[in-house]
Amino acid sequence: MRSAVPVLASFFVLLAGCAGAGTSPPVEGVYAMPDPALAELRVVALPGDVGAYRVEVHGAGDAADGAAIGADCYAVAEGTLENGRLRAGFVPFESLDLGFDARELAERPRTLELAFDGEAAVLSGDFDYCPLRTVLDGRYLRTGSPQLLTDCPPLPQACWNRE
Repeated sequence: MRSAVPVLASFFVLLAGCAGAGTSPPVEGVYAMPDPALAELRVVALPGDVGAYRVEVHGAGDAADGAAIGADCYAVAEGTLENGRLRAGFVPFESLDLGFDARELAERPRTLELAFDGEAAVLSGDFDYCPLRTVLDGRYLRTGSPQLLTDCPPLPQACWNRE
């Protein structure tokens, strides 16, 4: 007669694996591009919508470029996190420099994607509207000392869109 111990042990191993399946590491927080780039993004869970997040991105030109400094560029998008990737569509926003209204986004939808890997997030998206040499695409690292996204809490609007 076979012992029930190996069968029970296998059951508990499978059960433990299932309990961890579908869970993602926390992605909320502020991420920054390494120097000399000056770009940050913030990921915030949308209240009342499990698995949905808002991404706010602010890129600034490098002051070392002098007169050729790139202008600030922004993006605000909302979407869902699946398998370590957050795919999001732009939502209307306005800054002093630029913005998108609902009509513009309906005519030409814009998207971004964040791929998370531990404390890093790799951003790609439709950022061809950014002026000069401001770059938003790239690898960001989680930071506890943001420079661009410190003046206000996240939601309901991006920091640069608040008075």
